[in-house]
Amino acid sequence: MLDKLINKLQCPICAGRLEIANSLIICQVCSQQYPIEDNIPDFYPKRNIFAPRKINLKDRYEDFGKKIFRPNSFQNIRRRNLTVDLVEGESLLEIGAAEGWMTEEIIKKVDKVFSCDIALSYLKRSKEKGIKAQFMRVDAHYLPFESNSFDCVVLTEVLEHVYSPYRVLEEMHRVLAPDGILILSVPNNLTFSNIFQHLFNRKSGKQDAHLSFYDRHSVERLLSFVGFSVKTVKSVFIYMPFLKPLFYSHTLQEILKYFLANFGDKLIIKAAKSDQTLWDKL
Repeated sequence: MLDKLINKLQCPICAGRLEIANSLIICQVCSQQYPIEDNIPDFYPKRNIFAPRKINLKDRYEDFGKKIFRPNSFQNIRRRNLTVDLVEGESLLEIGAAEGWMTEEIIKKVDKVFSCDIALSYLKRSKEKGIKAQFMRVDAHYLPFESNSFDCVVLTEVLEHVYSPYRVLEEMHRVLAPDGILILSVPNNLTFSNIFQHLFNRKSGKQDAHLSFYDRHSVERLLSFVGFSVKTVKSVFIYMPFLKPLFYSHTLQEILKYFLANFGDKLIIKAAKSDQTLWDKL
């Protein structure tokens, strides 16, 4: 399958043409080499200006990928269903695919799916499940795809982890076809729990690898700067602190979204690629 795809790919560093030789993908322009393991190309760049100097992000996320992901919580099931409902088109790129828990549903709607993650161990487990997708290890700042390649891009729980959200969204915009659709989800910083923490000056004991923090208006503004027009915003799970178990109801969540949509724990946004950016209006 890689032999058929190679002409539609490009070097993520210099955008040069690629060729396959001896289990390697080699750029014909800059001579950068990308290994292939278990038929999964590893396009993570050796020269990554967005990565921190003292931390090997590739190895760090590979360690994360060795952990078994448990996607069957109420919130995760709801997030997957809401996301997949927005999917459209004939070709789709999924970034942050993990073990393929969302890919399994996406391939029921889209014939051509590229499932990508920074952790190779995630992709291997996804492939072992028999999911019919093309798997690739990528860094979201540097995508190995030609411009205008996809009808739809799904970017779930990634934007808060990257060092340059603008660059990542710029790459999503580049690889999308004209009028293509971006579907992304991010944790919402404007939840009732976070509001209470600020009111009472309390710090959350939760540890995560989030580098950026968003609410509905901040992520919509970022998207508009890159060149996306927001079409739909959905809230995954709305709840009150200390009463969380009472809100595990899809019916209740459907009612709450009409009144408290900006306060859910995660936001799912559907946006269309546009030729006009917010820069054009300033």
